[in-house]
Amino acid sequence: MHRLGEAHVPAEEREAVVAAVGALASLSMGFVINAFVAAPVEQRAPYRAVVRAAADRALEPLQGKLVDPEPLIVAAAAEFLGVTGSPQAVSLLLPLLRHRSEYVREAALLGLAEAGGREIARPAMPALKDESVAVRSAAARAVAAGGDPASSTVLIRRMEQEPDEGVQAELLRAIGRLGSKEALEVLARYAEPGGMMSRRSSMVRAAAVDGLRHLTRPEARGLLELYSKDKEPAVRKAAEAALK
Repeated sequence: MHRLGEAHVPAEEREAVVAAVGALASLSMGFVINAFVAAPVEQRAPYRAVVRAAADRALEPLQGKLVDPEPLIVAAAAEFLGVTGSPQAVSLLLPLLRHRSEYVREAALLGLAEAGGREIARPAMPALKDESVAVRSAAARAVAAGGDPASSTVLIRRMEQEPDEGVQAELLRAIGRLGSKEALEVLARYAEPGGMMSRRSSMVRAAAVDGLRHLTRPEARGLLELYSKDKEPAVRKAAEAALK
């Protein structure tokens, strides 16, 4: 198990360890969750890979962890449920959207985003108004993962009320992914630098430009070409990446 968390394990050996630990999901999942919680964010991918390999075998032990008294354990189990690919994951995650811990609410939304499916968009929408910035960002991702262009109406309305720039950025990316007929106008507006009295941040502008990559209309490509020469590095990089 400790080999999973080591930084310099050869790829073939890591794959073998992932497969072996995943095959023993009924016994190993508690250890995997504890190691995941303890690991730095940038070292967590191997633990997700284990759950992906375990698939349905991980479902029962993960479900048991949803009632753990420690919110971080519940949050890890919730995030992992989405990774299993099981059709049952969504029904297990939905009640957690009302959990008292913001960590659990965020993880449940991330799990739903991983699971995907049109049935997740509507239950995720109330979380766009959550008191937690992280939860609101995760809600935008979940609505986008639902894949229903009709959800864009709610996201666009929320953009006008959202005070946090990080959440605004997630909303814009989500609007781009859903690709409704209103998306081009909204993204074009937020990609603009703004006036002297209300300059738009490079984070928000770059997210709007990133959202444009999902649109197939020629006007979207024209905007990407325009912003590939922008003086803001973040905006320029987003446009250049979208044009590749």
